[in-house]
Amino acid sequence: MMDRFFALVLLSLSAFWMTPLYGAMLEKGVMDAAAWDPDQQSRLKLQGEWRFYPDRFVNAEDMTNLESLPHMLIKMPGQSWEEAGYRNQGHGTLAVRLEHLPAGRLGLLIDQFFNNYRSFFAYTDGDGAWRVQPLMSVGKVGTDRDSSIPQSRKKVTSLPAVKDGWLLIHVSEYTIDATYRSTPSLGRFPAIFRDEITHTRWESFFVLGAFFMLLVSNLALFLQRRDDRGSLHMAAFALVMGVRFTSTEGLWGEAFTAPNTFVWLFGVFNILMDLPLGLLCIMLFLHHSFPKYIVPWMVRSNQVFVAGCVALAVFSFPSVPQVLMILVNGIFLVVPPLLMVQTIRAAWKGQRGAGLSALGLGLMIIAMLNDILVAVNNAYDAPYLGQYGMLAFIITQSQVVGKNFAHAFRTAERLSRDLRVEVERQTRDAKTILHSVQQGLMTINADGAINDDYSRFVTQILGDKAPERQNIRKIFLDRSDLTREAKDMTMTILETSVGEDAMNFETNAGNLPNTLRFEGGRILELDWQPVVNEKTDLVEKILLAIKDVTALKALEAKNQKTQREIDIITRLLEISTERFMLFYKSSRELLEESRRLAGQTSGHNEETLRLLFVNMHTIKGAARTYHFSEITNSAHECEQYYADVQKGIMSWDRQKALALLSDVEAPVDEYFAINRYKLKREPEENMARIDLKLVRDHILELQKLKRMDLDADLMPFVTRVKDTFFNIYFSDARTFFEDMTSKLPSLARDLGKEPPEVVIRGAHVGFTVDGAEILRKTFVHLLRNAVDHGLEPADVRVAKGKKPSGTIFIDLREHPDGYLEIDLSDDGAGLRLDRIHDKAKGMKLFHADHKPSIEEIANFIFVPGFSTASSVSEISGRGVGMDAVRKVLADAGGQIFIQLLEQPQAIKPVAFAFRIFLPHEHWAELNAAPPSSGSESAA
Repeated sequence: MMDRFFALVLLSLSAFWMTPLYGAMLEKGVMDAAAWDPDQQSRLKLQGEWRFYPDRFVNAEDMTNLESLPHMLIKMPGQSWEEAGYRNQGHGTLAVRLEHLPAGRLGLLIDQFFNNYRSFFAYTDGDGAWRVQPLMSVGKVGTDRDSSIPQSRKKVTSLPAVKDGWLLIHVSEYTIDATYRSTPSLGRFPAIFRDEITHTRWESFFVLGAFFMLLVSNLALFLQRRDDRGSLHMAAFALVMGVRFTSTEGLWGEAFTAPNTFVWLFGVFNILMDLPLGLLCIMLFLHHSFPKYIVPWMVRSNQVFVAGCVALAVFSFPSVPQVLMILVNGIFLVVPPLLMVQTIRAAWKGQRGAGLSALGLGLMIIAMLNDILVAVNNAYDAPYLGQYGMLAFIITQSQVVGKNFAHAFRTAERLSRDLRVEVERQTRDAKTILHSVQQGLMTINADGAINDDYSRFVTQILGDKAPERQNIRKIFLDRSDLTREAKDMTMTILETSVGEDAMNFETNAGNLPNTLRFEGGRILELDWQPVVNEKTDLVEKILLAIKDVTALKALEAKNQKTQREIDIITRLLEISTERFMLFYKSSRELLEESRRLAGQTSGHNEETLRLLFVNMHTIKGAARTYHFSEITNSAHECEQYYADVQKGIMSWDRQKALALLSDVEAPVDEYFAINRYKLKREPEENMARIDLKLVRDHILELQKLKRMDLDADLMPFVTRVKDTFFNIYFSDARTFFEDMTSKLPSLARDLGKEPPEVVIRGAHVGFTVDGAEILRKTFVHLLRNAVDHGLEPADVRVAKGKKPSGTIFIDLREHPDGYLEIDLSDDGAGLRLDRIHDKAKGMKLFHADHKPSIEEIANFIFVPGFSTASSVSEISGRGVGMDAVRKVLADAGGQIFIQLLEQPQAIKPVAFAFRIFLPHEHWAELNAAPPSSGSESAA
């Protein structure tokens, strides 16, 4: 009912304001005021056909022949210069002849819509001479853009007391298209000054004060409840409309009396841009209040429109494009009616405050329509109501904000009551939880005292009935295995954290113990958390959560042991029992030899250290081949100790050396135990022992039978028997090398390289058991070095024009001297002879006066401790592998050296091959007689 009442009142007032104009109109620049009574009737608006003298400022000399001067007629208000036949910008004189003016002091009003002008009144005196009396001026009139300075300002002046005369107004417009939306008017000077100047100023103070008060009140509501954006949007709307009012009323011209183009343009852009900005504030307010009806796409569309208008205004500055005026006026014809419809829908659905919002929109729309009609329609005369419509909208919407605030307050009050009830309930629940939870919870003050709020489980852990007010160090920390330093650190952190910023605790929290062993052997996990005051962000106390994880840790240890066994079983199943047993036996032999050497050495001994290096490097390489990581890691640590002793970083310690050997023996024996007792793989008990010397003798005898003239039926049987003995005595070379290279793909992936291709070429030969073992120890190092140092990463190879994956070549040839010649090469980086030379020179491997040959330089890599690798890894880089290879072959009567495959060039890698000579007793051509000397046995 109240909404309807206010709407009817506004409509009635609007009808009252629409007072009919005095009917006189200018015709061809002449106004006959004989019938106008300024004391009884409203002011006389000089509307109709004005004379316009283009490009001329009429003066006293022009008055005698004024009728004959070129001129045109412009209808005011509304008609533009361009529509009247002139340019849209320029300068000239507006003139109107006033006849039969009433007696008494008359006043002339020219409002702020005339941008800049000089006004005069021309009349004849008793002698018939023309007199031109200056009246008033605003801005600066000129003949071009530089000399013309616009200004918006309402002024009133008095006219000379004559019956007839000419009102002349010099005008210039070079900033916007010239169109006059209002006309000068006449009236009694005291009345017109009182109504238009004095009353207008008081009205301006009232309107601006109202806008200011609404801005402050809505802003205060927002600061009290910041989640309510509606009050912020209303405050912004009040600010925007207040700034707009100062421009529409010409207050900038009043404040800056001197003409200034920038001030004038600022006022014009205020009038243009504040309307879409104000509509955006309205839409944001309504979207916040009624989100179901003022949907996001409406807000986004309006935001885009406002951004476009601002961009157009900025890029066209200092001109004011006509399209901007059209857009600004057009948006008002679209947005407010749309918002009106949506708020009415919201009110229909019972949304809180929607009725007031619809009323406010209605008042504002009516007021703005009134202003438009007053500005462009001459059918009635009424005051401008836009500012009052805006005020009415803000007031009604402030009521909506107030209602929302009151509703929120009542809701908060109800929630506060509910919260108190809930807090009491949760307090009871918390106490119940503290008594039943199987975890120690307590809070600690700055002095280390335990507060009253602790869980019952704390007493079970500490064994005390009442731990409150006792010191945490005395009752808890001193009964643990923490060091004194750790206890002191904990107490210091507690003391310096409570009462300080939470960041201080976070910085030092890493130094607090997170686990300890309490008396009785219990393992406790600790979790320290600050209790922070949300308002001050200061730590009030420290919350300590204690969890007994003794049983859990025991279970974890058991699970870790089980998982370790599963990993070892997985690796063991990837190789045959025979291969593992060969690895185990050779590793045990090397470990026993190393233990003997270490036990006999009391000080630094280079030869002993070299042998220990070789043994451990061999074990590590073999373990690395089979992915026995536990053995690899312990062997690497032992090898690292030897390296540090050799370099003088550490001194020789027999007990430490023996302890490190025990660390290697432990996983070796663990692998053996799992292989035998978990997997039940016991080849020695399931295989017969064979005398390999006897097998060799049988082969020789069968070889003789082959040359005899045997019966055709017997010959196949003899051949099968011979082949069986061959398979027992010899292992096929191709099968041997395929087995040795089977782990290269995984090794390459560990190094970030593509798996290499392996090419085996040459003689069809076999190796004895001893020969295979010799080559296994040799190729463990050579293949590993080929992948690590020889073959490049895929991106480097591609950059060199090679395929991403490398190739390793193994070539076998029979040597005339009875040796088996084996070449190992790859298509990798090759040898950097310059680096080898510099390294050898630094190690003083040759005299300064001696110039070693290319072959000598290449074979320096076999010198003990020689390596050009830039870093040491678990794979290679010690400078031990090549030395170990040469020693293994030399002990077996063989040899190894570097064979260059191309002519070396300065500072350029050269392709090479490792050339190995295996003595004849360790190999034989398959299907031929075995070696005739030596004695071997195998299981």
